[in-house]
Amino acid sequence: LNAKFFGQFVDSVKAKLTQPLLIINENSSPKVNLDLYVLQLIREAKCMMRMNCQIPEAAKIILLQEEKFKRYYNELTFMVKEYNRILARINRSYSEYYFKGHIKDLNLKLTPLKSTINWSSMNIESSLQVVFNCLQKFEHSIDSFMEILENRVHRNLLSIRKLDLLMIPENPTTIKITDIISKQEEHVKKQNEYLQNKNNEIENALLDMIASIKAYAVDPNISTVD
Repeated sequence: LNAKFFGQFVDSVKAKLTQPLLIINENSSPKVNLDLYVLQLIREAKCMMRMNCQIPEAAKIILLQEEKFKRYYNELTFMVKEYNRILARINRSYSEYYFKGHIKDLNLKLTPLKSTINWSSMNIESSLQVVFNCLQKFEHSIDSFMEILENRVHRNLLSIRKLDLLMIPENPTTIKITDIISKQEEHVKKQNEYLQNKNNEIENALLDMIASIKAYAVDPNISTVD
């Protein structure tokens, strides 16, 4: 009777191994889809073998794949953590506009893992590598975007904000009004040149950001950012 139930349990686990590697619900992050019954079967099969009990061939096949299941489970778990970490770096406004194509491309790379590829598939490794490569490329794009934004846009804007447009002499009572006007005009001219240079640097930075986003390679079925 126990053998009959164990056989049914093995058949149930075999069916669970045909499920996709990931579960991705709308508006939620991916989850690794390894049923705990798989690990329970492996434990019970080991115990039965130590007691010299006969187990079905299907259970032996699953037991032989224990290391594979554990390895891919760990890789998938790490991949999901990286997915969540990288997307968490993006401000909502950035993700909605600038990185919209990037996110769609990444989610497209995840599609086989949530649909056609299961725990018995032969192409798990190559599919995981595609996603990891996309995550690495995506983060590099974020790094480039943030570097330009912080060092070439925000810093220059801060410099402009601190710019003194008016030069006030320390002791104006001892200076002629004509000298004050002359020095003020000279000061304004220098500050105007400085301001124009900062404006040019910001404009070039924004153009580089646009070029970087547009140059990001996405699947042909995904529209690029306008």
